[in-house]
Amino acid sequence: MINDVITSEHNDCLVVTETWFDNSVVYSDILPDGYDIHLQNRVGKRGGGIAVIFSKSLSVKCELPTQFSSFERTIITLLNVKPAIRLVGVYRPPGNKCSQDFVSDMLSLLQNCNNSVCTPAIVDDFNKHVQNATNAFCKGSLISI
Repeated sequence: MINDVITSEHNDCLVVTETWFDNSVVYSDILPDGYDIHLQNRVGKRGGGIAVIFSKSLSVKCELPTQFSSFERTIITLLNVKPAIRLVGVYRPPGNKCSQDFVSDMLSLLQNCNNSVCTPAIVDDFNKHVQNATNAFCKGSLISI
């Protein structure tokens, strides 16, 4: 399915959350020719994980992960595009209550992105229904960040 999406949509880059990839995955089976993958697998638990699949024509720099308690993230910088793009994939597992940890972690991540000379592009899966106005997670300063 991943191969089909990239091929049919002619994507140079694709961020996938909840990959559930493990050591049994043969990446050459899922990647189109001329593509590579950067993974941030979940450690110590089943499921989760983030993958960034990108064309080998892109010059990329993969950052070492910073651990956050409330979400998973991966960052790659696309160097041979103007302006350079810092692509951030964020995955917040379901069931995590809205907490000060999440707000604090997200502010830290956003400040880190803001300090970069690259243009940030953040792709997320927060596992929250933001159209629900009664949800505390959807109210307040988090939405205006």
